[in-house]
Amino acid sequence: MRIGPAFAAVAALIASPAFAGESWVCTQPGVPDGKPVDSYFEVSGSELIGTYPSVPRVQLRYTIQRNDDWGIVATWSITAPRGRDGGPYLSARTITINRHSHEMAIANIEPGGAGQAGVPIYGTCRLRNAGGA
Repeated sequence: MRIGPAFAAVAALIASPAFAGESWVCTQPGVPDGKPVDSYFEVSGSELIGTYPSVPRVQLRYTIQRNDDWGIVATWSITAPRGRDGGPYLSARTITINRHSHEMAIANIEPGGAGQAGVPIYGTCRLRNAGGA
């Protein structure tokens, strides 16, 4: 029995934790003043864990959609009741980190355009720890 090249490539990706433990520090304009702030991201299994020193006690666990030689694409989402009116709070955030250019982008979406919805944030990243096997 012959294994096709596509199957072998997928099997190698699943078996190899090439980017496990990799961590990045990214600098982007802060909200609302635009002063540079750092954010930290670490690959942990199928998650990209984001910590934000400018927002104490906040850690977002993004689900990695893509993680390859080109870069990382990960998403985070929430649905919850909103305050006293009981209406729903819905939000999603996507982060991309380009491994070649070290550019990053973050975008939020929320029904009604609340908060930072629809306003992408651009910055640059540097590899802190290559992780890997």
